[in-house]
This record gives sequence, C-alpha cells and structure tokens, in this order.
Amino acid sequence: VYVVLSLAMTWPLARELDSHLAGHYRHARVFQWNNWWVKQALLEGENPNYTRHLFYPGGVSLVSHNINWASSLLSIPLDALFGQTVAYKLLYLLTFWLRGFGMYLLVLHVTGRRDAAFLAGLIYAFFPYHISGNWDGQLKLANIQWLPLFVLFLLRTVDRRRVWDALFTGLFFALASLDCWFFALFLGMWGLLWLAYSLIYERDKWRWKTVGLLCLAGAVALPLMVPFLGPVVTGSMQGELDYTLTYYADVKSSDLLAFLLPSSAHPLWGELVAPLYDRLQHWRPATLGYAALALALYAVIARFRRSLFWLLSGLFFAALAAGTTLTVNGGQYPSVPTLYGALIRLFPTLRIVRQASRFNVMVALSLAVL
Repeated sequence: VYVVLSLAMTWPLARELDSHLAGHYRHARVFQWNNWWVKQALLEGENPNYTRHLFYPGGVSLVSHNINWASSLLSIPLDALFGQTVAYKLLYLLTFWLRGFGMYLLVLHVTGRRDAAFLAGLIYAFFPYHISGNWDGQLKLANIQWLPLFVLFLLRTVDRRRVWDALFTGLFFALASLDCWFFALFLGMWGLLWLAYSLIYERDKWRWKTVGLLCLAGAVALPLMVPFLGPVVTGSMQGELDYTLTYYADVKSSDLLAFLLPSSAHPLWGELVAPLYDRLQHWRPATLGYAALALALYAVIARFRRSLFWLLSGLFFAALAAGTTLTVNGGQYPSVPTLYGALIRLFPTLRIVRQASRFNVMVALSLAVL
C-alpha cells in the first residue's frame, strides 16, 4: 500500500524515471554527484573523502561535505542495472515507502493494532517536513527510513532479549548515521531520553542480558561507522570542520505557531493562510497536521500511561526545534530561556546541527507513534 501511495504522491516521477530528476535541481544534483563519486572512488581505489574533480588541479577535501554513504553505496548496484538517473530516483522513492513501512512495523510492535500502525505509517511517510525535504532534493535529510527501524529493534531487544534484534538495532543505527550524521546525534539524544524513562518506569524489563545485548548492538554499529566517521573526527582535529561547528542560523528554527498552521504551499488552505504563514520564522513546514494532532490527543487522553514517553519525546524535540530564541507569530522573545539555548551553552558542539528546525525529524517520529 505504501508503495502505491508513494507513487501517487510523487506522480509523474514513476513515468519519467529515466529522464527528469526528482527534487530541487541544485540540491538533487549534489546528491546525484555524491552517488557517482562514491562509485568512482571505490572502483578506482581513490580516497572518497578527497577529490580532484572539484577545484582542479588542487582538489578539495570532502570531510565536511554532505555525503550520504548508505544511499550512495546502495546506488552502486542500482546504477549498474538501470543507470545513474534511475538509481537516484529509485532511492528517492525508497525514502517514502520504506519510512512508512518501518513506522508501520514499529507501531504494530508498540500497540499490536494494524489500523493504528497503518495510520502511523501514513503520518510518518508523508509528514510535511519530510515532504519538503524530498522536494528540496536534500536526499541526506530525506533518508529517515532507518530511524523507526532502529527504534523498533531497540524496543524488541529490551522486550524479547534476542540476539537478532540486537544485531539489527546496531545495523539500522549505523545506516541512519551513515546517511546523515545528524541522525546519530538525534537518535543518541532520543536514546538517552528513552533510557531514563525505561529505567524509571520499566525496570522489570531490564536484566544483565539486556545490557549485554545493547553492548552487542553497539559492537555492530561501531565497525560499520568508524571507516566513515574516522576521517570526520580527524578532519575536525585539523580544523576542517571549524566553519560547520561555528555556523548556526537561528532564523532556520521553528516558530511555535508554525507547528499548528498549515504551510502556504498547502493545496487546500495555502492561499487562506499565506498572509499569516509567510511572516512566521521557519525554514521548512513545521506543521504537525490537525488529523495527526487529533489522534495524538485521543491517545494521550485514552491511554495516558502508554503514550507518556512519546508525548515527552515529541515535546522535547519540538522545544529543540524552536531554536535558541523563542519565536511566536513572527515575534522574537530573546529574554525567554529555551532548551536548545541551554544545551548549546553546556555543549557548544551541538551547533553542528546548524538549523534547529532539523529536530522536527524526531518530532515526526514521536507524533506518528503517539
């Protein structure tokens, strides 16, 4: 079902797989080049973190470049079978249907209800923030399909204490991280929040075997990530990431009203809300959707205890998405302390996220489960 809905949402992309390119031309070309370059580097035995094809003849380091390693590696066999353009667009479509299916499996595990799981998959697959990322051509940020699969197998590891679940937990954490290093940070923050909650409210689930299995998950993820993360760490020590660590655009955080207001690009309400929406501070649509909010509100009222963690998770990441300066209806309130501002003062490297609105990725995950 999610495959059909993904094809419908992106139509006429399926009809033009071998011609037109999906997403904003400028960004889409960057990620298409990433796929080509990773393949080229591996086939020719070159260092994928440095290329002479840019700024020739001197070349340039790609340590701080947005290479989506997992997708680029997946594109190699697809490229060999169908060509580069088709390979790119197949991976583009994958971000839609697999994130819907992954969320379906996660909510099915949490609730045991297929109807709730199906709706959760719809919400997550076609969440406005994610759709805007796809349309913008930033495949790196669109590759959120690994996130619910990581959460699914993490919860299964704790609930069932099986080795295979731990192995898949590590695998999907690595895939999410390799496609976007931000996701390693996001899942790490979410994991700490979940761990604190679980140790307080779900202590009966924890055994020494559980701890051992989580260590096994880490032992799987780390070797998969180190070959790609190592050059980033080395580059940061040599100053190659200085700009990335110092740049932060507070203007690209989410206005609180933007969580409730449909985007001016909305096919039904766009023209009506445009005068109000266009004066809000936002980078991409942060709207949560009234149907999703109504379902979440029902869950909180009807099953407060079971929904508490996901409510806390959603509120936590929404507060982070609001940035370092609180903004409501276009007005800024710098004197009001914010969660992200406090965390940045404690951990300045959190500026590496660069745009606080990116935390909406985790808002969507929490809302879909809720």
